[in-house]
Amino acid sequence: MASNSLECPICLDALKNPVATPCGHLSCETCLKSHVRSSPDPIHANCPTCRATFPIVSPDLSLVPKKYHMFISPSVRRVYVDPTNEEGAETIENLSEKVALLEARVSSLQREKRVLIERCENAFHASRKHQEGEKAARLVAEEAKKEMRAAHKKYDAMKEKYQGVKTQCVLVSFCRLS
Repeated sequence: MASNSLECPICLDALKNPVATPCGHLSCETCLKSHVRSSPDPIHANCPTCRATFPIVSPDLSLVPKKYHMFISPSVRRVYVDPTNEEGAETIENLSEKVALLEARVSSLQREKRVLIERCENAFHASRKHQEGEKAARLVAEEAKKEMRAAHKKYDAMKEKYQGVKTQCVLVSFCRLS
């Protein structure tokens, strides 16, 4: 009899309340529990399909600090099987199509990521150039302010000198008139 993915390898009937072993094989929950109970080793059991060993002992979570609960997972996990066709499992072609679509999406996202990184780097370089230009303009403006202050000082000095000369000229012309 060919092994169907929705048949329990223990009872050879349709899966009821399917659970998965760590190696990924599916069994009925009650069948796997009875298989584990019949195991001679109280700590480990073997997968009924491939004979891979997996731990069956799990710590009492009430004794383990809550911050570690997320790191402790049971070795046997409940599985939801979505019947998408008559046998209840997706065909290899459907899965291959999905994988191809997901791979195309991943490569598209990688291209978009490269483009985004390139744009960010270009924006960063443009920002650097702008920053350097602003710094140069600020230095030129400060130099111009210094020159303007020096010119104002010269102007004020010349104005005082002019006022002094003008006053002297006025006095000299006043003296000549008198």
